[in-house]
Amino acid sequence: MMKNKCKEMKKSRLLQLGLMVVLPLFMACNNDSDVEMDAMESVEFKVEFADFNAKQEIGVTRNGNQEVKIEEKVVDLGNNILALVSLQRDTTRTVSPAATRTVDDDTYTMLAYDHETHEFKGETVGKVEQAKFVVTGKRLRLGAGKYDFVLFNSKVKRQGDRLIVPREHALTAFIGRVTQEIDASSGRKYVALNLKRVGAKVQMRLETYVPFENITAELKPVDDESVHDNSVYDAATGQLQPGTCATFKSPLTFKYGERGYVNDYYSNSKEIVSLLDATDVSKLKLVFKSGKPFGTDIDGLEYQFKPSAGLKIEANGYYVLKVKMFYNFFYLMADGDIGRTGETVQCGGTRTPIAVVLSRSKRIAMALYYAQVEKYMWCDYKYMFTHHGNNYASTHTLVEEKGDRIYDGIWGHLVTKGIDETWDASYSTVKVKGNKVKAENADFYAIYGAAHYDPKVEYKGANPLKWFLPSASDFIYVFNLGRGDKSSENKYGKFDRFIEYNCNGALVSSACTQVGGDRMIGPTYWTSSALDPLFDIIYNDVKYAAISVSLEEDKFTWSYTCYQFSAVSRPFVSY
Repeated sequence: MMKNKCKEMKKSRLLQLGLMVVLPLFMACNNDSDVEMDAMESVEFKVEFADFNAKQEIGVTRNGNQEVKIEEKVVDLGNNILALVSLQRDTTRTVSPAATRTVDDDTYTMLAYDHETHEFKGETVGKVEQAKFVVTGKRLRLGAGKYDFVLFNSKVKRQGDRLIVPREHALTAFIGRVTQEIDASSGRKYVALNLKRVGAKVQMRLETYVPFENITAELKPVDDESVHDNSVYDAATGQLQPGTCATFKSPLTFKYGERGYVNDYYSNSKEIVSLLDATDVSKLKLVFKSGKPFGTDIDGLEYQFKPSAGLKIEANGYYVLKVKMFYNFFYLMADGDIGRTGETVQCGGTRTPIAVVLSRSKRIAMALYYAQVEKYMWCDYKYMFTHHGNNYASTHTLVEEKGDRIYDGIWGHLVTKGIDETWDASYSTVKVKGNKVKAENADFYAIYGAAHYDPKVEYKGANPLKWFLPSASDFIYVFNLGRGDKSSENKYGKFDRFIEYNCNGALVSSACTQVGGDRMIGPTYWTSSALDPLFDIIYNDVKYAAISVSLEEDKFTWSYTCYQFSAVSRPFVSY
């Protein structure tokens, strides 16, 4: 009996001894779990999604330059097409960083690292609802300490600490990082995470001074080894680096150009190009595939970006790549010499144009602006009325009663030169009161205004300029500038008083507007060529008229305008 009792006491002592050894270990484990639970149980993760161009960086901040803008001098693409290219941030897309947007129906992974050692401490998965990260998997349990939390969505592929984003997901892959001290207190704790895209959005904008439609192009690398096709983010250290390289083609479509506010036409590409962080802009090129702005085929023309300083795309940026196209006309410059479009101050050059050269051999150019006139009539009333009898003011007047037609004053036997009718006294009849040189007689508003044209800039050429109102036949120079087709001639109206041709009037107009001048399309223009039509068009006892011209985007028309009606003067100049 005593023997059994001793055995039981011995077992009891052994059990007590075992409990004394095991219980502290159990309690230690239990206390550790309590610490972990206490540290993370009261933490709430708030999530924001940065808008494009927001300043927050995914990882290590580089220059943080939010005003990146690169503009280059005009470049000759070929086929007389010039381009002025600029790449800048679209600041209109930037909103307050506090604005919260969620990406619905996506899964998010959170990683935790020791801030000092970069040791991986755990992970969990969840979703973002109402600007909060909600755990849907196993809860992340951490003790008190300082941690780096990394949150990313399903478009990011994880390989251990490496988070890989392909270019195809450059605009849909989000990564956010924050460093936070977590204490063991039981109070509510908040951790804010700002997620941003790993790539950037680029939209192309095409601008010209002529209408255009159906232009296509591609943005692509200069070769297969210069632009990376994925980015690699080191979750442990926060470093975002370029990955492997590959080629790509991003199509661009411009359906039609909308009319702008300063005589230009523009169109934003229908497509958005996505590029990864740190893409080197100088390794990209733009290749046109189809289109005929200025009536010139641009298929195959290309432009490689050559910024004067290094420029790399930054994550979460929104860039506008603007290509402004010009046609390579000749201009009379303020210094007296002839230069091309790319030399003008409007295209990044240093010279100021004053007129569009119409013929280098004849040394004739057209003013960039309308002439300032006292009245928009051709002349004073004293040279208009039929009750004054034969009141011809010009010796070379076309007279319909004699069978002379407008056509004869353009292409036929009654062709005159505007410089003669403006400056030669013999071109005025005895009916003209005062100075017989119409350029010096203020009664002839259209001619006088043209002769005293102010080009708005001081002319420093060796020889003085002689401005004049062009004749009907002088406007053939403008017709040729617009690649007019004489075989398309269409005469209509009584006595063929309207003669119309196919012509690229938009091209002619762009010669002026692309350097800041007045449009050619729209107004009716006086010529110096006088017309005495039949009495069937007498208006308010006035029968005299002058041949006039007008341009549309695709037409050039010679017709007539009665002296008392309104038209504008577009001077020509002999240089």
